Amino acid sequence: MYEYVCRSCGARQEHIHKIADAPPACEACGVEQVELEGELVPALDKQITAAGFRFRGSAGWGGIQEVPGQPGWGMRRVEGD
Repeated sequence: MYEYVCRSCGARQEHIHKIADAPPACEACGVEQVELEGELVPALDKQITAAGFRFRGSAGWGGIQEVPGQPGWGMRRVEGD
């Protein structure tokens, strides 16, 4: 899932698509591209957001916490996972 802000109308929206797919048109105003500094760019500007998932379980990285300066740095277990 990706979060976008429309460069034309400012609407915020979320879309699910493959990473290689071009951003869709804005659902609020319908604009697909806008001119920015002399070139056409997608109207929807992808925002940087936190991941919506967490790796869990004893076989994955979910139970490991990095603690700089501690013995075994990068391999310390987090209780409760």
